[in-house]
Amino acid sequence: MTELENIQTMQKCPRFNTCSIAICLLDYFQEERVGLKSFRSDEPKCTMAKSIRYRIGKDTKLPYQGLTKREWIGKYNWDKKTPAEKQVIIERGKKSLSRL
Repeated sequence: MTELENIQTMQKCPRFNTCSIAICLLDYFQEERVGLKSFRSDEPKCTMAKSIRYRIGKDTKLPYQGLTKREWIGKYNWDKKTPAEKQVIIERGKKSLSRL
């Protein structure tokens, strides 16, 4: 991905012009710019909805398609499940929610 393509991807975020987040999940070069190992846990995190970040990032070369690593792993594991397995999990969730 070129720097221009990267900037064009980040500009698709509705908050791009006013955002001050150190690590943008739509930045292909985020690890090179900041070095995630040095990222402090008290730094502000992106509050853009996961669905919007994913919509922007899914058709790009972003490693996690605009998602955090944890979100991407969850999506990957969900996508691997069969429809029957997904239905069991959905029903279990509904049952748990009905108890609240």
